[in-house]
Amino acid sequence: MTADTILRIWPLDSLDPTAPWFPLYDIDLDSPVRALTAGPPGTVVAGTSHGLVQLRLRRP
Repeated sequence: MTADTILRIWPLDSLDPTAPWFPLYDIDLDSPVRALTAGPPGTVVAGTSHGLVQLRLRRP
């Protein structure tokens, strides 16, 4: 979880120890993330103190 309002999605499927490691997505939500789960393929469901959001992710 994050201590701020930014939800970061990391590329865990292609780790290269010689390459710099940056998140694929930095998603600014309305409040800190309190819960996070994977949804259907390509989606993430995040819970904040203001409600739930389902995000559909596309690889850049």
